[in-house]
Amino acid sequence: MPELRRLFHYNRWANREALASVRSAAPPPARSLKLLGHVVGAEVLWHARLTSQSSPLAVWPDLAGRPGGHVGAVPRAGRPVPVG
Repeated sequence: MPELRRLFHYNRWANREALASVRSAAPPPARSLKLLGHVVGAEVLWHARLTSQSSPLAVWPDLAGRPGGHVGAVPRAGRPVPVG
């Protein structure tokens, strides 16, 4: 499972980079927030499945209505952590 842990750590970094890029636009494009939210939501769902837990996020979380377009949570070492 070390490979999966490394993959989730890389995805966490990549998601933060993507979020920073989307946030740099004023206002953040709604479609970009929707797609980024889905990427993170799906990653959190698969992480939860792999660790026999329930997902704290929907697969399509609504980020457009959140200030700054916060992604919500990204898996890290078996638990969700805030992004950004």
